[in-house]
Amino acid sequence: MPKQFHSKEFDPSTRLKLDIFRRYVREWIPVFLSGYKAKPNFPRMCLFDLFSGPGMDTDGNPGTPIIILEELQNYCSQHANKKSSDVKIELFFNDIKRNNTNALIMHLNSIRCQKNCCEICILNSPFEQLLQDQRICQPLASKDAACLVILDQFGIKHVDTDVFQFFSKCPTTDLLFFISSSFVKRFADDPSFNTRLPIKPEEIKATDIKNIHRKLCENYKSIIPANIEYYLSHFTILKEKNIYGIIFGSKKLLGLEKFLKVAWEVDNETGEANYDIDNDPIRSNHGSTKFFPEMKEMNSYKKVDLFEDELRNALIRDQMSNVQLYRFCLERGFLPNHVNELLKKWHEKNDLLVIPQINSRSVPRKGCYYIGWKYYDNNDEKLVFRIKE
Repeated sequence: MPKQFHSKEFDPSTRLKLDIFRRYVREWIPVFLSGYKAKPNFPRMCLFDLFSGPGMDTDGNPGTPIIILEELQNYCSQHANKKSSDVKIELFFNDIKRNNTNALIMHLNSIRCQKNCCEICILNSPFEQLLQDQRICQPLASKDAACLVILDQFGIKHVDTDVFQFFSKCPTTDLLFFISSSFVKRFADDPSFNTRLPIKPEEIKATDIKNIHRKLCENYKSIIPANIEYYLSHFTILKEKNIYGIIFGSKKLLGLEKFLKVAWEVDNETGEANYDIDNDPIRSNHGSTKFFPEMKEMNSYKKVDLFEDELRNALIRDQMSNVQLYRFCLERGFLPNHVNELLKKWHEKNDLLVIPQINSRSVPRKGCYYIGWKYYDNNDEKLVFRIKE
């Protein structure tokens, strides 16, 4: 960890990264802490911040450990009537520097509520040793513990292919890790770096710096064992001339949907960056189609247009159900509302066939396309869609 990182105020790109972490934690907590079921799916909820730092910068801006505790307290205070009392909450914070964890303990104690519902474990271990520590490994390996791991590493060396595969095999774990993607370009020929990552030096050199984080995510995806269902996404952050970013992983499509929801909230144009990756004209023209409709074709998003073309062609080749469309959109970085908008447009143009399924559990409502987690999770195929040829 750079010596001066926490000894000054967080810069805008760091605050953006922390905002994404906060938003995802806020989405994640209710899934496992809500008491709407007679018995929760997971009796334990575990959050891990394994590069915690002291918890705040010099101006009092919260880092990830404080964000985690704040979001838990906010949920408990705002949804006390919904919170399950049967879920044990455990927080694990690690930093190799004892002065950091001493400061963190002080900051945590200053905001911790009197109920002490959360069990907090503070560690001072090198990251490599943590994956041998039973306090960490046991909940990660358990099917009875819902886990969220945040690895706010400095650089690129800690989450190598072995570490990534370790987390991808954990049965109920979502993963958010931060990576300094510019280092990959800078040290492409350095074996101490490039041999730890799932990307070859020639691939690094052939990839434009603006695309390096996206490329890294694709390569991490390529090393997921074939017998493991695991979903990845990313968000890229430009800081001056350097590229950084978050890579997200989850066993569940619901986790992927919630991360993509956050990403599209932060970047409502392409859902993946705080800058223009693909040289989309509409970004530089600031949405000028509003005033010059004839420029609409020129001012399009490449990513959005490609998705529309891909979905349309898929529905020309073969029909797809609402369950299949849910997975289709998320795996391509889009949300159900994006699919709903396209289906509605094609439906109104009479280009789309919408066929109710006889075995549906209920009669489909007009104008509703049922693209959502609960239908996917229950395999509830209500409708089938096909583009008319």
